[in-house]
Amino acid sequence: MKYILSVLIIGLFLLSACSSDTITARPVDEQIIDVEVNVKQDLCEDLECSENSYCVSGKCVCDTGFKMCNGECLKNNLCCDSGDCDIGEICENNICIKHVCAFNQVYDTDKEKCVCNDNSKWCSQQNKCIPRASCCVHADCSNDYACSNTFFMAMVCINDGREKCRETIEGQNTNFWINDVSYDVSVKSVSENFVSLKINDMNLDAQPINVPYELEKDVNIYVESTRIAGGVCKKA
Repeated sequence: MKYILSVLIIGLFLLSACSSDTITARPVDEQIIDVEVNVKQDLCEDLECSENSYCVSGKCVCDTGFKMCNGECLKNNLCCDSGDCDIGEICENNICIKHVCAFNQVYDTDKEKCVCNDNSKWCSQQNKCIPRASCCVHADCSNDYACSNTFFMAMVCINDGREKCRETIEGQNTNFWINDVSYDVSVKSVSENFVSLKINDMNLDAQPINVPYELEKDVNIYVESTRIAGGVCKKA
């Protein structure tokens, strides 16, 4: 009897071990791998990339032959800004165009030339567009007052580890001595965003504002700013 009772107890124990509630062990390493895979997949799951781009690790990258420009992918041969263009060119509608208008002027695509902008007027006596509030000729001033011409200025800087800057009027020149080398800088033309310079015998046309140009190793020249002066009536 005791033998039969022992057999029954052992049988019940084995039966409970094989029930559906049995917990199956899973390798810890396998769980970690699954979590890492799921996280990587989720990085791109809800990200919608623009045309000509795709998602990598949660970030949109451009297809081959394209570059990122303000969140969109452009073809490599198009410009994002004027920094992508050659000297003397500006970026308009993602295309480098070889025209730079003077101060107070904009390019008219219909007339295919630069014209005065809305805030300026043409002064034939000075051969330039001047601010609407500025005087053009002496007759614009009251008696005993004379009109001082409007002129454009550029702050030209050379940096060789020590910055030297000089404000120069359009059409005039200034001189810098750097490492016993003389740089004669002539300001040929000035616009709001570009300045054309002649440095000794080299022409640097339509140089963008605040973009350095390497004159020699560790010596850069750039235009810090431009501004308008004059155009006021003064006591004669």
